Amino acid sequence: MSDSFSEFKELFEYINQVFQAGKFPKFRTVLQSAASNIKNLRDVLVRKSLVKAENYNYDDELERSFYLPDQKFFTEMEAPRILYSRLNALITACDFQGDQVPETVYEIEDEYLENCRRMLDYFCFHTYSSSNAGINTRMLKLKTDALLNGNDEVLKKVTQDNLKLLTDTFHNIQNTVEEYTKVLKEYYKGRFRFEVFPNLPDKFTEKLFNEDSQEYLAKLDKFLETHESGIPYNKYWIAESVRECYTVEDLNLLERLKNQFLSEKQQQKVESKAKSPRERLISLIYKMVNTKDILETLYINLDFNLKILKSHPKGFFDQLKYVLMKMFNITSELEFFHVEYVHPQTKKIQKDTIKIVNFQTALKKKLAIFAEIRKPQSELHGKVNRGTQQSLMKFMDETYYNLLLTLERISGIDSEIRMNIPRTQKNRLRELSQEIELINNILVQVGNERKKFIFDAEHFAGGKK
Repeated sequence: MSDSFSEFKELFEYINQVFQAGKFPKFRTVLQSAASNIKNLRDVLVRKSLVKAENYNYDDELERSFYLPDQKFFTEMEAPRILYSRLNALITACDFQGDQVPETVYEIEDEYLENCRRMLDYFCFHTYSSSNAGINTRMLKLKTDALLNGNDEVLKKVTQDNLKLLTDTFHNIQNTVEEYTKVLKEYYKGRFRFEVFPNLPDKFTEKLFNEDSQEYLAKLDKFLETHESGIPYNKYWIAESVRECYTVEDLNLLERLKNQFLSEKQQQKVESKAKSPRERLISLIYKMVNTKDILETLYINLDFNLKILKSHPKGFFDQLKYVLMKMFNITSELEFFHVEYVHPQTKKIQKDTIKIVNFQTALKKKLAIFAEIRKPQSELHGKVNRGTQQSLMKFMDETYYNLLLTLERISGIDSEIRMNIPRTQKNRLRELSQEIELINNILVQVGNERKKFIFDAEHFAGGKK
């Protein structure tokens, strides 16, 4: 069993504990609340004779299973009786789903999630005013609108509050179902990566997948029928599972799972259980390398702003100055930026003159290096994963401080651009603050973990003496 597979299993066990401690019990309560709120709405409608109380005769088998009558069309005359029976069916369904909430993430099933989605579509309280709602929701809305447009202020307030509660509750159900679907999907993809993909015959090549994915997947379907892993062919997730095996490194996958399902505090607990100092260092390096996409967006937006600065209409004196500089071969001042910032290592104010072409070239080189490290088959990727603890520590520190310095310089350049561009052109500039903040947040996490790593290493060394 590979180290990555072991870490995947440990990580999912921790995710499972998080779900067991909070998410599953909370979802059970949400479903119970939904049933209670629907009962309250039904009773108000019965009191005002807008729906007709009529016990629906479920047989014993249906009472022990999930059941919602078909959303067949019905007339307004039939509405009181049918709405009552269908509201009752939804109440029973909510109670049933509440009793069947999974005990572990490994027990989340497609059928359970699909039943939750059917409930959401049966009476769409989360999109109650939507014109695309089904017959049940449209007819129920006619009844509740009659209450909201009536003269009874108390009843109107009760109905408004009840519908608000149902809207919030159904949004909660929808969000939880989406989260359960994600964890089920990631567990499937992880099991495929570690239990099936390494055992695929040589004919399953990346070249075949890229050139003829249908043929690749057809062969894979047959392979999984006879493979003893117990992992079925999932037509919705299988292509993504295969693609990620070729394009996403194990460590990147594990980082994504932590970010997706665990809070920052929970991630730190998981990180503290790393098997070795090397693995902790590699994890920190990949956290920074994975800022590549955000950094690339930052580069594109900065380049766009620079082009706006260079292309804005110039007055007579600016044009004359530009012509004279051309004549005497004087470098344009737009090629240099004078920035002032706090140096991340010395913590002192530093003034720099940055040649923008060189800065952009260095930034593109950094993006290319990050992209290569993220490729599982690349030489740089292998170099990082084979590195000694000392070399990894050096690379981590250089990357960490270089990224901090890059952000400081980008902020300084952006400020200079905004100072030197006419007010009428400023609305054309792209905002860089969101990307800067996102990378800064990641670097704060890395910085905290870096300090802890250094402290643990020094403590360990002191204990050995």
